[in-house]
Amino acid sequence: MQGRDKDLKEVRLQKQRKRIEGKESFDQSQQICQSEIKEGDLVLQHDSIVEINMSQVQKLSYKWLSPYRVRKAIPDKGTYFLEEFDGTALVGTYARNRLKKFVQQSRFYALVATDSDEGSDSSSVGNSTGDEDNDQQALDEVTVCRSA
Repeated sequence: MQGRDKDLKEVRLQKQRKRIEGKESFDQSQQICQSEIKEGDLVLQHDSIVEINMSQVQKLSYKWLSPYRVRKAIPDKGTYFLEEFDGTALVGTYARNRLKKFVQQSRFYALVATDSDEGSDSSSVGNSTGDEDNDQQALDEVTVCRSA
């Protein structure tokens, strides 16, 4: 009986070591998002219902719900409480892998010539004021977090 108990204890310890090794390996290889979400940050919430529904209408629809503000953050647990911009709290908590930081960009859309602009001397799409380079720089600087 003592030999059997000793073997069971050894098996339990070995299994525990393997779980710890697996967790460390996963944590090192699956660094999903390096930016930290803090209180007051703007985030987008993943719409998991749309992700499941692969009907032709929903397949290409936007899978992130409107920006919300983080009301309270518990980064140790990876849970967050969200609120609307008017201060209305959303019900429940949200996991880190269902959120991504919202990056607000100015001048995201380029100016396009319309019918009334055809009479003017610029027939190109957009105005070449040098702002395109600034817009491209702003787009290059945006860090995108991948979510699971």
